[in-house]
Amino acid sequence: MGVRSMLISPLFYQGEAIGTLEILSPRPQDLGPIDSMLVKQITPIFSVALKRGLDEMNNTIQSIIKEKCTAVHPSVEWRFRKAAFRHMDSLRVGQASEMEPIIFKDVIPFYAQSDIRGSSEGRNMGIQADLTEQLNLALDIMKWAEKAKSWPLISEFKYRIEKRIKGVHAGLASDEEALISHFLSREVEPAFEDLLSLGPRVVRAVENYRKAIDPIVGVVYRKRREFEESVSTLNEALSAYLDREETEAQSVFPHYFEKRQTDGIDYMMYVGASMMENGKLSAFHVKNLGLWQLIVACGMAWHTEQIKPELKVPLETCHLILVNHTPLSIRFRYDEKRFDVDGAYDVRHEIIKSRIDKAVVKGTGERLTQPGRVAIVYSHTDEGREIQRHIDFLKAQGNLLNDLEFLDLDDLPGVRGLKALRVDINLETQALTRTVELAAV
Repeated sequence: MGVRSMLISPLFYQGEAIGTLEILSPRPQDLGPIDSMLVKQITPIFSVALKRGLDEMNNTIQSIIKEKCTAVHPSVEWRFRKAAFRHMDSLRVGQASEMEPIIFKDVIPFYAQSDIRGSSEGRNMGIQADLTEQLNLALDIMKWAEKAKSWPLISEFKYRIEKRIKGVHAGLASDEEALISHFLSREVEPAFEDLLSLGPRVVRAVENYRKAIDPIVGVVYRKRREFEESVSTLNEALSAYLDREETEAQSVFPHYFEKRQTDGIDYMMYVGASMMENGKLSAFHVKNLGLWQLIVACGMAWHTEQIKPELKVPLETCHLILVNHTPLSIRFRYDEKRFDVDGAYDVRHEIIKSRIDKAVVKGTGERLTQPGRVAIVYSHTDEGREIQRHIDFLKAQGNLLNDLEFLDLDDLPGVRGLKALRVDINLETQALTRTVELAAV
């Protein structure tokens, strides 16, 4: 660094070393005993400043962790603050204490998902394409090598590679990808060095093989990467849209919200008087959130349509809403840092939520969820009537088309008697670009 003279002084705060103060000069013997005495006089000032900076940094870090990494949603933070104060008071007077249970009773759940249709099949097709490409590249090497030398092991490799290619075309078993990768990396690839002496065509074939290998994962990963990038691009667009709408919905009426992102987006909301610090909840806001859910489902479909030209692999989304106006109780699980339903009866909602994406229309075998359509699942007649009113309104607004279906669903394991409404989303309307104002009316 060109430093020829320096002073280093430790910085202490309340007897603890928290850092060092370094003074540097490019000239030899530029810093001497007098400078050392002056540094000793100013180090306490730097110690206080550094401690303040460290505290601010730690507070910022804690805020980020709290915002990004825990399940304590801002809408219910007040309840956790009360529990924490009680816990601190008990500890202050010397009593043994644990954080009290956080339970919210009589809350209304809202659940919806926008799922990428055929993601498992698309991922498998990418795996098949990449494995086939890599096997064919290895096969080319063996074919050119066999023409140069009639070594029996080359013929055996060629036979085994061709057998693997046929197996991939027939369909992938659960462990097939790992077995093929192991076969190529541990048996075929080590033989390349011994084959390079068989002529320029073998050398070019080996170079083509190595160029096709992804340097990070060590296999051909072109089609899989295209699929994963397409899923990621679509997920990011849907997630950003949902976050914007959720921020606006929170400003209208605070509620608990959690989102999950896999092959698509699903989210869970809870509202209830017990979750409000003032203990008040009106039926108006519950119905308003129900309408907001339906509008957001339309928006998710519209944003899918807008993002399609950017995707390397074509993807479609299916949209599903579960309506359940039966109040339930939720409990915060400290070990898992998340909310879960509390009580055996309320578990029924979780069972329905986990299984409805596989629901089929009774007597037809047709999947309930279909690309470009929104399906709303419900149990009670009054829930169906309210949904129908929302659908009629959104049809008049141009968000939905005039093809509403009334459906009964086949029984699911542990769940019977579910009904559904299904309707096409108008993917060409511009009304979906301004859903927040509509939801907040």
